[in-house]
Amino acid sequence: MKILFVENIQHISVNSRHIISTGLLSLATVLKQKGYDIEILSFTHLFTQKIIDYSPDQMKKLEIMCDFIINKKPAIVGFTTMCNSFHNSLLLARLIKERDEKIKIILGGPQASVFPERILKEFAFIDLICYGEGENKIEAIIKGIENNDLTSAPGIVYRENNLIIRNEDNGMVRNLDELPELDYDLIPYCSELIKISIHTGRGCPYKCVFCSTSNFWQRKYRSKSIEGICKEIETVKEKLKKDDLFFEFTNDNICVDYNFFTGLCRALKEINIAWMCYVRLDSLDEELIKHMSDSGCKIVFIGMETGSPAMQKYTGKNLNLERVDYVIDNLLKYKIRPIISFISGFPDETEEDLALTLNMFYKLLKKGVYRCDLHSACVLSGTKLYDDCKERLVLKDIYSNISDSVNFPVAHSFVKENKDLFSHLYTIEGSLTDKYPFLEKFCSFLICGLYRLFPDTIDLLLKAFNNDMLLFYKDFIASSNRFAAFFSSGEHMKDFVEEIHIHNNTIMCLGEYTGKKRRDDFIFDIVYRTFLQERKAFVGRFIK
Repeated sequence: MKILFVENIQHISVNSRHIISTGLLSLATVLKQKGYDIEILSFTHLFTQKIIDYSPDQMKKLEIMCDFIINKKPAIVGFTTMCNSFHNSLLLARLIKERDEKIKIILGGPQASVFPERILKEFAFIDLICYGEGENKIEAIIKGIENNDLTSAPGIVYRENNLIIRNEDNGMVRNLDELPELDYDLIPYCSELIKISIHTGRGCPYKCVFCSTSNFWQRKYRSKSIEGICKEIETVKEKLKKDDLFFEFTNDNICVDYNFFTGLCRALKEINIAWMCYVRLDSLDEELIKHMSDSGCKIVFIGMETGSPAMQKYTGKNLNLERVDYVIDNLLKYKIRPIISFISGFPDETEEDLALTLNMFYKLLKKGVYRCDLHSACVLSGTKLYDDCKERLVLKDIYSNISDSVNFPVAHSFVKENKDLFSHLYTIEGSLTDKYPFLEKFCSFLICGLYRLFPDTIDLLLKAFNNDMLLFYKDFIASSNRFAAFFSSGEHMKDFVEEIHIHNNTIMCLGEYTGKKRRDDFIFDIVYRTFLQERKAFVGRFIK
């Protein structure tokens, strides 16, 4: 029996990076050890290595992927479902089923776990959904499919005699160290890896209104042992034999247990690796940050979410914003690069709330934070945020929360017809995301992107607007239809930079982008003059 697992297919292109799905790899490892013929398909790898033809047309690309899967002659095809790839996974599954109805389609992961009965009712091409963790039930599921009897398979929802049946779950894996050591030979692009994902633990005890983690893991935090983590790292190092490996600890919040994390840092110091992790701001103090730095930590991701105390309370994040300077200053002091994430567009968020967030965004950039991102509020099914605003969700035809991979007719119709399943691709009507649809790209790609290159330029611009980023955004967008079209097209920062022309040692840029013809226009004048001042630095970085 041939079993295929398909990696996340959010927005595959010939320039996509390889990202290991540790959950999928763990399931595949379990089945391989039980003697099953298992293969993980990474279409990112297949396209980038030109093993199969690539098409920029999204629907054509899905058809190419389907052809490749069918030619493998699998008995079972499994998809992990993350919110950003859910629509593509379903569309690909439908194509597979249309080509060969005998192939069993299995879904797992957080997105499918929210409404499994609803998914089976709506989509006849899905045969079975595994909800919750899968390692302790996947063998029973496969045996059930082999024997055409799923009654004993735990934690599944399936269809039988036109009835949708839900089997009781057998709970979560109690001891993560009992899971088999990941089999990296199952990864087709293993030799190409530089960044390695290590799952150090699962779950988070907190209950942020926008996060699906608390539902999927039931707010129960478990960690692997320090010995188990170090052993996995050493195994990877020995297998790949590369000096420049970088390890990403994918736990949602590795600092839940302070003593555990300090102990892990001491152990990692002996291994000598470079690594990053995901932490809560209020979990960090100077002593722990020093431990992290000494043990090789280079980057931390912090979900700040908002600079507004009122929104901190609403979201359930409840961070003490007075600690921001202390934590960030210490991270920079010990040469750890922070990546800070903000969210805007919560229900009832005011412009005053947003202004506080944007001010903190810019303040942290000026401090020297490695990167700041602003995201529109993503309404995930099954969260409190979904319950609070499900009646206000609207699907926009312009760029909002909709990823670029949804912007083709079949996917768009798919999403439009199943609002509750794809709520994460909708916008909260009347929210600030709805009112300011380009703010996310303005902050993340333009302000953050350009600040590294031309900090003086951005500082001058902001000073002209009394350091009010929201006011700057409003003027910026209002002045240019070209900018609006640029942002809505889904292009990224590099495309903006590429259109900055170097000619006769003079930077000729922003006239077109500001949408204003007069050379004495305020914005154009400031930006143009400042770019001239910084042209040597610009040329040095981009022109060889």
